[in-house]
Amino acid sequence: VMLPAGSESIPVISAGPTAEYFAGSAVADADAATVEFKKADPTRLQAAVLLRAADIQRSPGLAAAIQNDLAEAVREAADKKIIDQLFTDLTDATDSTATLSYGNFVSTLAGGVDGRAASGLGQIRALLGVDTYKVAAGKISTNGDLSAIDYATGRAGGIMASALMPAKSGSLQKGLIAKSGAPGSAASVWFGAGELLVDPWTNSPKGERRITLLSFHQALTLRSAAFAEASFKLS
Repeated sequence: VMLPAGSESIPVISAGPTAEYFAGSAVADADAATVEFKKADPTRLQAAVLLRAADIQRSPGLAAAIQNDLAEAVREAADKKIIDQLFTDLTDATDSTATLSYGNFVSTLAGGVDGRAASGLGQIRALLGVDTYKVAAGKISTNGDLSAIDYATGRAGGIMASALMPAKSGSLQKGLIAKSGAPGSAASVWFGAGELLVDPWTNSPKGERRITLLSFHQALTLRSAAFAEASFKLS
């Protein structure tokens, strides 16, 4: 979501109308809509490097490569902010006491099916820690033809691993389940476009330039019911 300057909130309808059948001329009342305004405070997100002017002269494409690296660093920080915000806003999952198996991995994903935001496994997406993904990839079905990851990849809406997920705590690792039947339930909010700042003065005595990518970003959970936290016991 890109918000223009001066905007600080996103409207979310948390309660709306219900439909009913009415006989003849029976009076149909109107339901009051409940609208929440989720406030997004613009928070500075930036990455910067010091680059020797002589190196720029040696390689004309170096400055462009540095800009790409800065943009990637900012994107990764924003992705981690979204993940961290979800874990902050969601109810903690009960620590799993059963070691991850083919069966309980699939049943954990299916536990996200609620008949509304997800009506089946095909509307379940999971974001796993790398350790969880690797363990699940080694759990094979009883007939020996599919791993738990293979099955979930074919039946669920998407299974991915991310190094930005929380690390293992002992033998446990957290995961995230998203229900794709309720799109737009989280927001990565950018306040205007990022600004590239080149400072050739501050470190000029050393022949260095400071290159900064400055942006303003915030992450919001708009509908917590569209997500769930999961717990996996890896050993």
